[in-house]
Amino acid sequence: MKELAKPTGDPTEVFTLVEYNEPLAEYVHKLAEKIKPNGAYEFYKGMLDSQVYVNFIHRYFDNKVNTSFIDEYEDDEVLKDMITTLGYDFNKFWYLLLFINDLSYCACKRETEFFKSAFEYLEEIHRYVAEEGAELTIRVKGKKKVEIIDHKTLDLIKQTVKDIMDNVGKGNLNSLYPKYYSFNVVKENSDSYTIWYFATLFLMFYELVPPKNIRKKKEGFNSYSKKLLISRLVYLVGLSSNESFLESEYIINGFLKQYKNSSIYDKMVIEYFF
Repeated sequence: MKELAKPTGDPTEVFTLVEYNEPLAEYVHKLAEKIKPNGAYEFYKGMLDSQVYVNFIHRYFDNKVNTSFIDEYEDDEVLKDMITTLGYDFNKFWYLLLFINDLSYCACKRETEFFKSAFEYLEEIHRYVAEEGAELTIRVKGKKKVEIIDHKTLDLIKQTVKDIMDNVGKGNLNSLYPKYYSFNVVKENSDSYTIWYFATLFLMFYELVPPKNIRKKKEGFNSYSKKLLISRLVYLVGLSSNESFLESEYIINGFLKQYKNSSIYDKMVIEYFF
């Protein structure tokens, strides 16, 4: 595969990428701008390309992006035929694949745990603590568990929480105890969710750079289907070892349907969004 031109300057300094216009990364740039546009944060406006794009370039040159399937990609003539027939550049598509696979891995297999603000927790306690049948349990790992089921005590807790919320105020509570992400708590999502995320990113790219409309080669089977291409890529990068992905243009639909109410923006991806 053709290699990306390495950015000049300090490779750890994000601002060196302001003028980084690498043709081979064109597809990556388009999708990254869709995911998180340049200037998404006021601090960065006018200074950088998409933060997601910049982070991918740095991860790539820091050897943090999985490229272990490069030989399979280069040697797969069927895959090459599909990509080029659909109107895409084979080399540019390689870097798009690396980007989507890496972002999917970071988002789904290394998801950073999210914690609510103090005010949100207090709101939930106030809402539910005195409902009929409610009980409050405090557990100290390896030590003690306290269970409160007495309704009068729960009423008192509810009133105390309300007093705190009223007297301190939402703004003050959120400034003192805001939402935060724990960099030390990592959650791993299912393989099926990762496949959905991976496929969704490719579908986003298709909207930005539509594939050519190719007629079916055989009755009932489109060997140049854009979803079949995604399926074959799922198999190529190892998200599934099921060989059905190599032949079915419909298998992806099941994953899209299963997670139809999800959004790629539900995930906090430390490697890309910070």
